[in-house]
Amino acid sequence: MLRKALLTVAVLLLLCGFDLRAQSNQTDLYAFANVYKAIALNRISNLNFGSVTVGTNGGTVIIAQDGTRSKTGDVGLVQSNPTAANVTITAQDWAWVMISLPGSTTLSDGGSNTLSMTFDPSISGEQPMGGSGTLTMQIGGTVQIPQSTPAGIYSGSVELTVVYN
Repeated sequence: MLRKALLTVAVLLLLCGFDLRAQSNQTDLYAFANVYKAIALNRISNLNFGSVTVGTNGGTVIIAQDGTRSKTGDVGLVQSNPTAANVTITAQDWAWVMISLPGSTTLSDGGSNTLSMTFDPSISGEQPMGGSGTLTMQIGGTVQIPQSTPAGIYSGSVELTVVYN
């Protein structure tokens, strides 16, 4: 009988031990940090509409993403070196980036005379970097040249933004 009582107590103690472990309030947590390399932008060329003349009705000058130049309206294309903008983006391999460029800007002659222009980027929005971590972006655009635009050098700048997405 004593043996039976001791066996019962031993079984109860054994079961209590398992119950206590099952109600443990401890766990292991892990922490992570994914460090990407900094994004680098390398401007190869600027957007250059070249030299033009304007007639009595005005018109537009267009630079395609491949750098070819064309016109509409009463604008003459003078022999010059027009170029599309070309930017190389370097970031973390296989990451995604968000590319932002304003749709338009104003070019100024440094005084009160301005020209309105729009951009035509080859890529924008969310983009995958791929295995090389490098993207090339060509930027063309269209500039409006109103009639009676005064002669001068018109310029402006815009902010191209690239961030990890």
